[in-house]
Amino acid sequence: MRKKMDFPGSILGQLIDKLTPLKNEFATATPVRKVEILWQIGDHLVRSGVKSSHSIGWKVQERSYISRDMLTKGYQVRMRWASQDELKRDLPTLSDYSCFRDLFPYVVGTLRPDAAVEGRILAALRNGSHAEARATLRELKGDKTTPRKRAKSDDENTATDVIAAFLTDIEKFVFMTDPDEVCGARRLLSDKQMDWFSRACLALAGAMRGSDVGQLDSAPLPPRWSDFAMHVPFLLSEARGSRFRSTIDRRRLATIASQLQWCKTPRGLADLRATRREG
Repeated sequence: MRKKMDFPGSILGQLIDKLTPLKNEFATATPVRKVEILWQIGDHLVRSGVKSSHSIGWKVQERSYISRDMLTKGYQVRMRWASQDELKRDLPTLSDYSCFRDLFPYVVGTLRPDAAVEGRILAALRNGSHAEARATLRELKGDKTTPRKRAKSDDENTATDVIAAFLTDIEKFVFMTDPDEVCGARRLLSDKQMDWFSRACLALAGAMRGSDVGQLDSAPLPPRWSDFAMHVPFLLSEARGSRFRSTIDRRRLATIASQLQWCKTPRGLADLRATRREG
């Protein structure tokens, strides 16, 4: 099923024609087939000359029932595995697609660990062992406690601490850091990174969909910003993350999202700090 298009003869229309059957199949497909469908969607994008799924995603979503999130995931899967043979080699079986979806940033995105640990995560996904994959991630972060004990600590106590530390660092970054380190020659974060954190804050504030946050630039981050980025997938998850979102100051997060955009230029930063002094 497809919405009426403005220009069915265009390249965009041809792309939607190719992707629609895959989108329709996705809902009832097996877990392994779902990942294959994502790869095929990404392959169509690559063959169409798409260099970034974000801009084309909006256009496809406006003219069809194919979500931008599906295109983004498909493009990332295709960039992760150059061929379907490589995909089948790493994931010959998959019993739980939700497990793959939850760990997507660590298997496909910018949070991928080294090859040895990644192999263990892939093995856990093949076995349908979500707990084992999570345990591997805890080891990656230097946590040696038992899975049962850390499940509550990581997902509940640490998330609250990470958010508090991040908000403190944001305040320091926006209003007290040397301007040259904010938007000058010695900048601590790139414009793309600030855009990502701005979108993450908007998603947590409920002002945009979590699936639209996108990928984080892989360049180094300040420690507290990195910790926050690692927890964003959990905080945006519908299972337990929703409990934490209900305790977050949404207005503050929306304000932070705007402040980060102001910080991208010297003039914007100066105006933002002047506004604070006047207030």
